[in-house]
Order: sequence, then structure tokens, then C-alpha cells
Amino acid sequence: MLQTDILQLIEKESKKQKLELPNYPIHQVAQAALINADAGYLIDKCVSKKYKGYTDNDAEIKAAAISIVAQTLRFIESLD
Repeated sequence: MLQTDILQLIEKESKKQKLELPNYPIHQVAQAALINADAGYLIDKCVSKKYKGYTDNDAEIKAAAISIVAQTLRFIESLD
């Protein structure tokens, strides 16, 4: 996958998250908790692939990673 395609997916996910959670938490701990929740989901999907034999979940793994990047960008944006 090309980097430009990945960046487009991140932008799309970022817009989706802003619509789903328009009242983004002000407190940085709550913001970080959102990122951590996404990271936990990613770890779960990777563990399922590695140790439980799920070989068809690459799309879910990619979606979880993209979600983390979008959440992290929103966190960084809120620092300004």
C-alpha cells in the first residue's frame, strides 16, 4: 500500500472520529485513554493472529492501526 493511500485512510478515519465524538475530552488523561483503548484493540487483533491462528484479520489490524494514528493526531491537535 502506498503512503499516500495510507494518509488518505488516516484522514478519512480522523473525520469519522470527529463526527462520532465531537465533544473531545479536554483532559489529556482522558484523551490518552482513548488512544490506549485503540491500542488495546490492536494488540488483541495481533495476538489473535499470532497465537490463535486467525489469519484473515489483516484488514482489522490495519483499521485498528489507522484508528490509533487518527486518535494520536487529534491528541496532538488538542495541545495547541
